[in-house]
Amino acid sequence: MIEILILAHRGTGKGKRENSLNAFNQGLSYGADGIELDIRLTRDNIPVCVHDKTLKRVYDSDLVVSDLDLADIKENNLFGDDDITTLEKVFERFGNKIYYDIEIKDPKVIDSLVKNINKYNIDKFMISSFKHFCLKEIREKIPNSMIAPIMDFKDVTDYQKYIIDIVDEYIPFSLNMDVRFFKEENKEKIHFLDSLKKEKGTKFAFWTVNTPEDFKLIENICDFLITDKVPLFKESGSCE
Repeated sequence: MIEILILAHRGTGKGKRENSLNAFNQGLSYGADGIELDIRLTRDNIPVCVHDKTLKRVYDSDLVVSDLDLADIKENNLFGDDDITTLEKVFERFGNKIYYDIEIKDPKVIDSLVKNINKYNIDKFMISSFKHFCLKEIREKIPNSMIAPIMDFKDVTDYQKYIIDIVDEYIPFSLNMDVRFFKEENKEKIHFLDSLKKEKGTKFAFWTVNTPEDFKLIENICDFLITDKVPLFKESGSCE
């Protein structure tokens, strides 16, 4: 049976307090094995845990992350345990006690990301992104790093060729996929990915898995379950 690691999506999910230290703490307090977080770069080259380009959705502010220094974030009262935090603060708090899925939102963050990983000797992580090209740079800077392309099936007509091409080009540790992709032609897709897992050793992470019905779609090939609802899966024991 596959051992499934449960990762708390942005700590406690999308919305208020997402990607904050307290959100990460809460997700882990429910028994998650690790966290999924998003990183962007400030103007003064500090990696911060923010999903969107602007702060509009979460903080009702039109400020753009890349236009701000960390000092600007603090001056606007947007920095703190319930608000924006830095990647360094996350590593200081949790170290290697947990597993990280670090999603790169802005490729400019790579050098600072690598610096922080090396500074804190982080060794339980994968680095994911929709921007697949930046994962090659990560592997150049951290040999044998666990890279995880996030799959975008929009406008893809032949999903099997798309997946095989990504696997052949990047030799990824994991492929990270939207669980909604499996709501149609599920048996065919699961059979294909199971064969790929056995042949290539590729792992699979699925987001955002928030219901037992979602989990049933992918449970036989799931290595990492990214969820807003950690208690649902820990309390039920469905991933054990």
